[in-house]
Amino acid sequence: MLAVVPGAIRAGSAGVSIALGWLALAGTCAALIGPVALSLQSARRYAAGLWTVAVGALLSTGVLMAFAALLKAKTHHRPLGSVVFALAAGVAVLGALAVVGRLVHWWKFAEDEAVRKRGKLALLVCGALGALLLVKFGLPLVTGAGYRGAALDGLLMVLVVGAASRVSVPASVARFGLPLLLALGLTGVAILAASATVRAGVFQSAPVPSALLSWLG
Repeated sequence: MLAVVPGAIRAGSAGVSIALGWLALAGTCAALIGPVALSLQSARRYAAGLWTVAVGALLSTGVLMAFAALLKAKTHHRPLGSVVFALAAGVAVLGALAVVGRLVHWWKFAEDEAVRKRGKLALLVCGALGALLLVKFGLPLVTGAGYRGAALDGLLMVLVVGAASRVSVPASVARFGLPLLLALGLTGVAILAASATVRAGVFQSAPVPSALLSWLG
Protein backbone atom coordinates (compact mmCIF):
# COMPACT_ATOMS: atom_id res chain seq x y z
CA MET A 1 0.00 0.00 0.00
CA LEU A 2 2.46 2.61 -1.20
CA ALA A 3 -0.36 5.13 -1.72
CA VAL A 4 -0.72 5.72 2.04
CA VAL A 5 2.98 6.14 2.83
CA PRO A 6 2.91 9.98 2.56
CA GLY A 7 -0.14 10.09 4.84
CA ALA A 8 1.54 7.80 7.37
CA ILE A 9 4.64 10.02 7.36
CA ARG A 10 2.50 13.13 7.96
CA ALA A 11 0.72 11.31 10.78
CA GLY A 12 4.14 10.48 12.22
CA SER A 13 5.00 14.17 12.20
CA ALA A 14 1.83 14.76 14.22
CA GLY A 15 3.01 12.40 16.94
CA VAL A 16 1.48 9.12 15.75
CA SER A 17 3.59 6.00 15.22
CA ILE A 18 4.32 5.77 11.49
CA ALA A 19 3.81 1.98 11.58
CA LEU A 20 0.41 2.27 13.27
CA GLY A 21 -0.56 5.13 10.99
CA TRP A 22 0.38 3.07 7.95
CA LEU A 23 -1.58 0.03 9.15
CA ALA A 24 -4.65 2.15 9.88
CA LEU A 25 -4.52 3.92 6.51
CA ALA A 26 -3.71 0.73 4.59
CA GLY A 27 -6.70 -0.94 6.19
CA THR A 28 -9.09 1.85 5.22
CA CYS A 29 -7.72 1.93 1.67
CA ALA A 30 -7.90 -1.86 1.31
CA ALA A 31 -11.63 -1.66 1.93
CA LEU A 32 -11.96 0.94 -0.84
CA ILE A 33 -9.28 0.22 -3.44
CA GLY A 34 -9.88 -3.54 -3.60
CA PRO A 35 -13.56 -3.47 -4.64
CA VAL A 36 -13.03 -0.53 -7.01
CA ALA A 37 -10.09 -2.23 -8.74
CA LEU A 38 -12.05 -5.49 -9.08
CA SER A 39 -14.99 -3.58 -10.54
CA LEU A 40 -12.74 -1.91 -13.09
CA GLN A 41 -11.24 -5.27 -14.04
CA SER A 42 -14.71 -6.64 -14.77
CA ALA A 43 -15.44 -3.56 -16.89
CA ARG A 44 -12.55 -4.12 -19.30
CA ARG A 45 -15.01 -5.01 -22.05
CA TYR A 46 -15.88 -1.31 -22.09
CA ALA A 47 -12.21 -0.32 -22.27
CA ALA A 48 -12.58 2.14 -25.15
CA GLY A 49 -15.24 4.17 -23.36
CA LEU A 50 -13.37 4.09 -20.07
CA TRP A 51 -10.15 5.29 -21.71
CA THR A 52 -12.01 8.11 -23.46
CA VAL A 53 -13.67 9.34 -20.26
CA ALA A 54 -10.58 8.94 -18.06
CA VAL A 55 -8.02 10.60 -20.34
CA GLY A 56 -10.54 13.19 -21.54
CA ALA A 57 -11.33 14.16 -17.95
CA LEU A 58 -7.63 14.34 -17.06
CA LEU A 59 -6.75 16.45 -20.09
CA SER A 60 -9.70 18.85 -19.75
CA THR A 61 -9.13 19.26 -15.99
CA GLY A 62 -5.46 20.08 -16.53
CA VAL A 63 -6.28 22.61 -19.24
CA LEU A 64 -8.95 24.20 -17.06
CA MET A 65 -6.58 24.46 -14.09
CA ALA A 66 -4.09 26.31 -16.29
CA PHE A 67 -6.86 28.56 -17.60
CA ALA A 68 -8.13 29.21 -14.06
CA ALA A 69 -4.64 30.24 -12.95
CA LEU A 70 -4.44 32.63 -15.91
CA LEU A 71 -7.85 34.14 -15.13
CA LYS A 72 -6.96 34.54 -11.47
CA ALA A 73 -3.79 36.44 -12.38
CA LYS A 74 -5.18 38.58 -15.21
CA THR A 75 -8.89 39.12 -14.51
CA HIS A 76 -10.05 41.57 -11.85
CA HIS A 77 -13.74 41.40 -12.76
CA ARG A 78 -14.80 38.20 -10.96
CA PRO A 79 -18.33 37.82 -12.44
CA LEU A 80 -16.98 38.20 -15.97
CA GLY A 81 -14.18 35.76 -15.17
CA SER A 82 -16.73 33.22 -13.90
CA VAL A 83 -18.73 33.44 -17.13
CA VAL A 84 -15.61 33.08 -19.25
CA PHE A 85 -14.45 30.09 -17.20
CA ALA A 86 -17.86 28.40 -17.51
CA LEU A 87 -17.78 28.78 -21.30
CA ALA A 88 -14.18 27.58 -21.44
CA ALA A 89 -15.07 24.56 -19.29
CA GLY A 90 -17.74 23.46 -21.73
CA VAL A 91 -15.43 23.88 -24.71
CA ALA A 92 -12.53 22.14 -22.94
CA VAL A 93 -14.55 19.11 -21.85
CA LEU A 94 -16.28 18.59 -25.18
CA GLY A 95 -13.07 19.23 -27.13
CA ALA A 96 -10.99 16.90 -24.96
CA LEU A 97 -13.57 14.10 -25.22
CA ALA A 98 -13.75 14.52 -29.00
CA VAL A 99 -9.97 14.47 -29.46
CA VAL A 100 -9.35 11.64 -27.01
CA GLY A 101 -12.25 9.63 -28.41
CA ARG A 102 -10.72 9.82 -31.89
CA LEU A 103 -7.31 8.78 -30.57
CA VAL A 104 -8.83 5.83 -28.68
CA HIS A 105 -10.66 4.79 -31.85
CA TRP A 106 -7.42 4.83 -33.81
CA TRP A 107 -5.62 2.87 -31.07
CA LYS A 108 -8.30 0.22 -30.61
CA PHE A 109 -9.91 -0.18 -34.00
CA ALA A 110 -7.58 1.04 -36.79
CA GLU A 111 -6.58 -1.67 -39.25
CA ASP A 112 -3.12 -0.21 -39.82
CA GLU A 113 -0.66 -1.17 -37.05
CA ALA A 114 1.25 2.09 -37.50
CA VAL A 115 -1.95 4.11 -36.99
CA ARG A 116 -2.73 2.14 -33.82
CA LYS A 117 0.73 2.85 -32.43
CA ARG A 118 0.48 6.57 -33.23
CA GLY A 119 -2.96 6.71 -31.65
CA LYS A 120 -1.69 5.05 -28.47
CA LEU A 121 1.34 7.35 -28.29
CA ALA A 122 -0.79 10.46 -28.81
CA LEU A 123 -3.20 9.23 -26.12
CA LEU A 124 -0.34 8.82 -23.64
CA VAL A 125 0.92 12.32 -24.49
CA CYS A 126 -2.55 13.77 -23.83
CA GLY A 127 -2.76 12.00 -20.47
CA ALA A 128 0.74 13.12 -19.47
CA LEU A 129 0.00 16.70 -20.53
CA GLY A 130 -3.21 16.75 -18.51
CA ALA A 131 -1.44 15.36 -15.43
CA LEU A 132 1.42 17.85 -15.78
CA LEU A 133 -0.93 20.82 -16.09
CA LEU A 134 -3.03 19.56 -13.18
CA VAL A 135 -0.01 19.25 -10.89
CA LYS A 136 1.61 22.52 -11.98
CA PHE A 137 -1.46 24.76 -11.92
CA GLY A 138 -3.89 22.84 -9.73
CA LEU A 139 -1.84 22.44 -6.57
CA PRO A 140 -0.88 26.15 -6.26
CA LEU A 141 -4.57 27.04 -6.42
CA VAL A 142 -5.08 24.92 -3.32
CA THR A 143 -3.54 26.89 -0.50
CA GLY A 144 -2.16 25.17 2.57
CA ALA A 145 0.07 22.15 3.05
CA GLY A 146 -2.86 20.09 4.35
CA TYR A 147 -4.83 20.54 1.15
CA ARG A 148 -1.79 19.74 -0.96
CA GLY A 149 -1.20 16.57 1.04
CA ALA A 150 -4.83 15.58 0.48
CA ALA A 151 -4.46 16.22 -3.25
CA LEU A 152 -1.31 14.07 -3.33
CA ASP A 153 -3.06 11.25 -1.44
CA GLY A 154 -6.01 11.37 -3.82
CA LEU A 155 -3.75 11.28 -6.87
CA LEU A 156 -1.80 8.32 -5.50
CA MET A 157 -5.00 6.41 -4.75
CA VAL A 158 -6.25 6.98 -8.29
CA LEU A 159 -2.93 5.76 -9.72
CA VAL A 160 -2.97 2.68 -7.48
CA VAL A 161 -6.54 1.82 -8.45
CA GLY A 162 -5.69 2.24 -12.13
CA ALA A 163 -2.61 0.04 -11.85
CA ALA A 164 -4.41 -2.62 -9.81
CA SER A 165 -7.24 -2.78 -12.32
CA ARG A 166 -4.74 -3.58 -15.10
CA VAL A 167 -2.94 -6.40 -13.29
CA SER A 168 -4.00 -9.94 -14.11
CA VAL A 169 -3.71 -11.99 -10.93
CA PRO A 170 -3.38 -15.79 -11.19
CA ALA A 171 -6.29 -17.74 -9.72
CA SER A 172 -3.97 -19.39 -7.20
CA VAL A 173 -3.10 -15.95 -5.84
CA ALA A 174 -6.52 -14.33 -6.26
CA ARG A 175 -8.23 -16.66 -3.79
CA PHE A 176 -6.03 -15.24 -1.03
CA GLY A 177 -6.71 -11.63 -2.06
CA LEU A 178 -10.14 -11.18 -0.49
CA PRO A 179 -9.19 -12.67 2.92
CA LEU A 180 -6.03 -10.52 2.92
CA LEU A 181 -7.97 -7.35 2.14
CA LEU A 182 -10.54 -8.25 4.79
CA ALA A 183 -7.83 -8.87 7.40
CA LEU A 184 -6.08 -5.61 6.55
CA GLY A 185 -9.35 -3.70 6.70
CA LEU A 186 -10.28 -5.16 10.08
CA THR A 187 -6.79 -4.32 11.38
CA GLY A 188 -7.22 -0.69 10.31
CA VAL A 189 -10.64 -0.47 11.96
CA ALA A 190 -9.31 -2.04 15.18
CA ILE A 191 -6.37 0.37 15.40
CA LEU A 192 -8.52 3.44 14.78
CA ALA A 193 -11.22 2.28 17.18
CA ALA A 194 -8.76 1.44 19.95
CA SER A 195 -6.64 4.59 19.97
CA ALA A 196 -8.07 8.09 20.04
CA THR A 197 -4.57 9.52 19.49
CA VAL A 198 -3.98 7.50 16.32
CA ARG A 199 -7.51 8.26 15.16
CA ALA A 200 -7.15 12.02 15.57
CA GLY A 201 -3.67 12.11 14.02
CA VAL A 202 -4.64 9.99 11.02
CA PHE A 203 -7.90 11.80 10.30
CA GLN A 204 -6.19 15.18 10.49
CA SER A 205 -3.03 14.27 8.55
CA ALA A 206 -4.57 12.04 5.85
CA PRO A 207 -8.27 12.89 5.41
CA VAL A 208 -8.56 11.33 1.94
CA PRO A 209 -7.32 7.77 2.67
CA SER A 210 -9.12 7.71 6.02
CA ALA A 211 -12.40 9.17 4.73
CA LEU A 212 -14.11 5.77 4.57
CA LEU A 213 -13.77 5.33 8.35
CA SER A 214 -14.23 8.96 9.38
CA TRP A 215 -17.47 7.96 11.11
CA LEU A 216 -15.27 6.53 13.88
CA GLY A 217 -14.11 10.07 14.63
